[in-house]
Amino acid sequence: MSDADTLPAFLDSLSRRERAARHAVFIPLLIHTLALALVLALDVLFLIRLAHTTEIEWSGGGWAVVAHDRRTLLPLLPLAVYLVIWVVARVRAWRTGVGPGHDGWGIMAIISLGFLIVFPWGLLALSFLGAVFFLGLGLTVLGARMREAYLWVPGLVLMAVGPFANLGTFENHAQFLGPWPTQVVMLVVILGLAATTLMVWLRESRALAAAPPAVLP
Repeated sequence: MSDADTLPAFLDSLSRRERAARHAVFIPLLIHTLALALVLALDVLFLIRLAHTTEIEWSGGGWAVVAHDRRTLLPLLPLAVYLVIWVVARVRAWRTGVGPGHDGWGIMAIISLGFLIVFPWGLLALSFLGAVFFLGLGLTVLGARMREAYLWVPGLVLMAVGPFANLGTFENHAQFLGPWPTQVVMLVVILGLAATTLMVWLRESRALAAAPPAVLP
């Protein structure tokens, strides 16, 4: 076997091991899974509250709005998720000595902040399309940049489901899923993302355990 045959395999293996050592795919998937679980939990808590209270009319402002429905904070979720991923990568780099990489989560955090404070239409887009859509957008863009299907495929799913869930479309067209169709869909998506996260963790564990191929002199 020639060097030309062996060197690409060595470089590919080295790249996979470097990403596995940084958990460059596992950590974003895990944090996104937890973020979606938070979205679902806030939805369920709000629905339970509505089922046990009678509200004829309500008005308020400021923090009273947040206290009434904590889902009003969800436009901040993409920014929080990207910041957490960026911070976790830096902390891991400090503790393990493995570089944090240049995956772009910090850039996505800056873009999310810009949507919130610079462009009024950005906040409207977050409110209209939903935080889930923008979480999917980040996974899709950076997954494509990293050429990582385990990121961009779930990202496309979130981009497709997010607006329908945010606008209550499932309530109008998926009554067969029960009284809470949006929450059922979100639960299925979360379980799928959790399964993908587990698969990636196993893949990264195998990559770290495997010895890299040697390059012939």
